[in-house]
Amino acid sequence: MKDLRSRVKNVALAGATGMLGSHILAAFSQNKRYNLTLLVRNNSSIGSFPLHITVIQVDYDSHESLVSALRGQDVLVSALGKAALHCQGRLVEAAVAANVRRIIPSEFGANLRNPKTREFPTYALKIALEDQLARSCRLSNSSYTLIYTNCLLDWAIATHGALLVDPSKRIVKLYDGGNNKFSTTSLATVGRTVVAVVDHFEETANRVICVQDAAISQVELLELVKEVTADDGGKEWGVLHIDTGDAEAQALAVQKQGALTSEVFYGFAVRAAFAPGYGGHFAHCDNELLGIKGMGRDEIKRLIRHVFSEEDQQDLCH
Repeated sequence: MKDLRSRVKNVALAGATGMLGSHILAAFSQNKRYNLTLLVRNNSSIGSFPLHITVIQVDYDSHESLVSALRGQDVLVSALGKAALHCQGRLVEAAVAANVRRIIPSEFGANLRNPKTREFPTYALKIALEDQLARSCRLSNSSYTLIYTNCLLDWAIATHGALLVDPSKRIVKLYDGGNNKFSTTSLATVGRTVVAVVDHFEETANRVICVQDAAISQVELLELVKEVTADDGGKEWGVLHIDTGDAEAQALAVQKQGALTSEVFYGFAVRAAFAPGYGGHFAHCDNELLGIKGMGRDEIKRLIRHVFSEEDQQDLCH
């Protein structure tokens, strides 16, 4: 394995400017063992990236453009956001054609090996891509790794995400009573996990990787939020109780009208992440294999404090 890993040097990253991509970029930049190439759209600015990182402008609608950009790359990491997931199929085709040895698609969320979650229409593009990867890698020299993280904690406790906590309104959301544990992962850990998957090249081939920083309930999270903000002089935290079954039913009703709105994505996402039986509390994690230590109460409180501090700074700028 050591000899094989020593030959893995070149990593291409698509979606480096997004929420996840920026953390993956940071993790590879700190690592320094790999030569990183960023794939950006033809009309994107390339002046904001560090000078030592190669940036290639690509046309995601052009097979030739993508193949040309991916030649010589050992690994392709996709961190493309929801709006660009439809591009991943072409990216995979190009990676296989360019003999890229490992493809890591933009997953980083729900446990799509769970049969209930797998039926949700909002995950259809990801599931189709997983199937495409499995077929393509059986017939080529390429391999894949799927990384599941469940709920992204720092996004879910920030106002722009607000899946669990809305700091601007001082509200914590409790799903299905709030006592069910769920797996949760920080954005920084997502970045470290991607690097660790490349480090453990053989052990992570053609399989799902599950990682978490913690398994925690929303009631426990509420306690930590209250501890962090006990002396900030703000108003008491409110609690919003949400039934994920109702959220799913509402999502289905809207989706049947032919629209995949934010309400639809929300309804299926909270059902997948927090409801018992939908795979959001991982039965097995690969933290030990990858050297991901996870977080205890103090580390989670530090993350909460950091996110809330950034919220305060943004408020001062408006």
